[in-house]
Amino acid sequence: MSNVASTNSTGFRNFDHGAADIVLAAEFNLTGTHLAVCSADHKIRLFGLGQGDAWILVDQWRGHDAEILDAIKHEVWMVLVSRDGLMSLLEPSEPESLHQWREVDTVFPFGQQSRGSETVFRLSLHQAETPCYGALSAGVDPKTISFCLSADTSIKILRATRSDEGNYRIHEMLEVPPFGECDGLKTVSVS
Repeated sequence: MSNVASTNSTGFRNFDHGAADIVLAAEFNLTGTHLAVCSADHKIRLFGLGQGDAWILVDQWRGHDAEILDAIKHEVWMVLVSRDGLMSLLEPSEPESLHQWREVDTVFPFGQQSRGSETVFRLSLHQAETPCYGALSAGVDPKTISFCLSADTSIKILRATRSDEGNYRIHEMLEVPPFGECDGLKTVSVS
C-alpha cells in the first residue's frame, strides 16, 4: 500500500492513479472513503482514504477483457460495465478488508457489442442502504440491489435479487424506450 496523492501549490491534489492508459471512470463510495478508478488498461484500482486525507492504493485487479467504461461502488457492492457491454456485479470476498472481490453475476443487458463499436454505457445505482418503502411494502427483499444502465437511447432498470441459496442474479425489470417511441414502458416479469 502506498500514498498516491500530494497537494501542489495551487491547492489541487496530484493523484498518481497508476493506470497504464487513460482513466475512463472514477467513482467514490457513498461515504467518500473509497475510490474505484477504471482505465483503458482493463484494470480497476481501489483506493482508500488514509490518515491525513492521503489516498492509499488498497488493491488492483483486471476487471474485464475490454475497457471498463463505468463503475459504481455502493457499500460493499461494485457494478462494472465494459466497452463490450458486459455488466458485472461484484462483492468483496472479505468485506472487512476489500482486498479481494468475487464476481457474483454477469450479463449483457443490451447484447454483446462488437469490437470497434462506439456504444456508451452509463450506470446509476440506487444509493440508499435498502430499497424504498414502496418497494419493501410490495414485497421486495431488503437485500435487493437496484441499478440503472443506459446505452445510446435506451435505459434499463435492473435488479439483483438473492436466491434461497444466497446467490445473486441480475434481472431486467423495466426498459424505457428511446425518446419519441414512448407509448409506454415495457415491464419484464421475473420468475
